[in-house]
Amino acid sequence: GYDKAANQFYLDRTLAGEATFDSGFARRHTAPRMAQSASIDITIILDIGSIELFADDGLSVLTQLHFPSETFTTMQLQSTKPLQDLRYIAMRPAIFTR
Repeated sequence: GYDKAANQFYLDRTLAGEATFDSGFARRHTAPRMAQSASIDITIILDIGSIELFADDGLSVLTQLHFPSETFTTMQLQSTKPLQDLRYIAMRPAIFTR
């Protein structure tokens, strides 16, 4: 996500599956936004055990592991403003639906 007030990107692992091994694992992790432009370019790479967020041509980057208890079947994007040029590539099309 993006927190406009704090000017930072975040990945929230509070519901990311198994987390009893480390008290700091299941929390929200952040990275500052370095770019000044009004629009934000974000690339998200999600696989079975990790998620990576690359924003503003790599100026801000977050990488997180997760340990899901079941296979992903859907993906949801939310925005308060219209999304432009939304594209996705499903490596295994049966996993993600549009």
